[in-house]
Amino acid sequence: MSEEVLICDADPPIRRTLGMTLVRVETNGLRIDLVDQLVTVDGEDVHLTPTEFSLLRVLVTSRGPVAHRALATKVWGPLDIDVEPRLRTHIARLRAKLAGARERDLIRTEVGVGYRFAASAS
Repeated sequence: MSEEVLICDADPPIRRTLGMTLVRVETNGLRIDLVDQLVTVDGEDVHLTPTEFSLLRVLVTSRGPVAHRALATKVWGPLDIDVEPRLRTHIARLRAKLAGARERDLIRTEVGVGYRFAASAS
């Protein structure tokens, strides 16, 4: 069975409507290849740890904001600790590494909810 893939520069609801699997996102100088797990900003490779890439993958492929607990569970599995401090640390490092992208606020904090990937279409 073949599966359609999508190289996307559109908002998440659009790619879900098309019923395709997202493989790459390109927006404002940022390129995320979800298959090869590569990230570049303005053509320069960005080294992400496995945890940082997992966080980015969940945010990019999610529709809207992702709650703190849900994000942590998707990355680390169920945890019996307060996940917000751990997430804040990793999200801060991820934001710093993506800071060269023309749109600097790529990962937005949704107060009282969690985080969301908020790149606009290029």
